[in-house]
Amino acid sequence: MLQIGSFSAWVSIDDNEVPQYAPERSEDGTQVLCWIASEAGKNFSVSWKNSGPSKTTSGKLYVDGESCGSRASRKKRDFKISGVDTSPTTQRLLMFSRIELTDDDAYLNLPTSSELGDIKLEVHEVAITGDSREATKVSTQPKVHQTLHERAKKGSMHCFNLGKEIIQPRFNTVRSSTIRIIGTFVFKYRPLELLQANGLAPIEKKRKPTSLPRITLDLTDDNAEDETTGKIRKLEAELKALKQVQERNPKRVKTEIKNEPLSGNIFQPGEIIDLT
Repeated sequence: MLQIGSFSAWVSIDDNEVPQYAPERSEDGTQVLCWIASEAGKNFSVSWKNSGPSKTTSGKLYVDGESCGSRASRKKRDFKISGVDTSPTTQRLLMFSRIELTDDDAYLNLPTSSELGDIKLEVHEVAITGDSREATKVSTQPKVHQTLHERAKKGSMHCFNLGKEIIQPRFNTVRSSTIRIIGTFVFKYRPLELLQANGLAPIEKKRKPTSLPRITLDLTDDNAEDETTGKIRKLEAELKALKQVQERNPKRVKTEIKNEPLSGNIFQPGEIIDLT
């Protein structure tokens, strides 16, 4: 997660925090940015929290330069925006989407945000000036940049879109005035392959598969022998037959013996001794 003072912020995909790559901080320390990997078709949310002294704060979320709502509280320390409010009790989920490129010149001169591919969260210390029991209202729905002319790609392959509508707890809007800007968190999102190609995200090394002997099993007959066992048994049978032949026909070896007594017997040169 990114950190500014006692405030931290992060982006989650399907409720899992995504890794941040190549973080940078401004000289005055009021802005931090990083790169994150986006996944087309996946829902995402932006969360932040205050681990320091309690204060009244407001967080305003912008995606691709479009306002996607805000949250403010006098006492709450943990905040999350996962969708754009469509009514006091409903919202449409934020999601990553693939940019469709076209060569249709009707799209050539359409304005394109310079913040395409950016998720920006501004955290302010505020003073609540309006009664929270005021009538609720819903801000204008953000514009999505799902189709762009191929000349105006802006170096991004993904954009944000609005997913399905879900029920949310009823909320009240309040009026507030900014006391000071605490900090700005910027998450620049791109497909993981693009981040890796530009050296912004590490490339995971694939493990070499372990070399294992290949074993073939013949399950067609429970009593069948595999080829190796059959060969071994055949060789054993041949060896046994040769031994039987040897026992029936002892091999006679011609051996020259010195002309000296051996165990009380004298053998003459040229005699045959049966050594079997």
